[in-house]
Amino acid sequence: MLAAPLAAEDRKPKPAPQALTIPADAVEAGESTWKYTDKDGKKWIYRKSPFGVVRVEDVPESEKPKVAGSEERTKSWKVTDLGDKVSFENASPFGPQKWTRKKSELTEDEKYAYEKKRGSASSMSAAAKPAKGETKK
Repeated sequence: MLAAPLAAEDRKPKPAPQALTIPADAVEAGESTWKYTDKDGKKWIYRKSPFGVVRVEDVPESEKPKVAGSEERTKSWKVTDLGDKVSFENASPFGPQKWTRKKSELTEDEKYAYEKKRGSASSMSAAAKPAKGETKK
């Protein structure tokens, strides 16, 4: 089956989208940042970036999506205590991601994962020990 020739209007290049500009009555809210409320009452934040002006909707903190906590971010990590260092391993789409860090330089997530590992190791060793007066079977 042959394709139909393109109509004259289909061959014309589409006009470039109009560049976004900061509205004249926008209020400056910081370095390279302006706030603006449009005629419909919608609030916007305008910022100058290296690629031009960008606009994002200004939503209240209560409506912003929550960022996952340390527990969620570190649940798949494998943690190994190496004395004064800790080794971490995490699966990624590009294969396992491995890194080692001094205990004194751990990030918040690394501290959480390490403490969780230490807590589970100490509870496991306590469960393996017989209580006083009991004998291990």
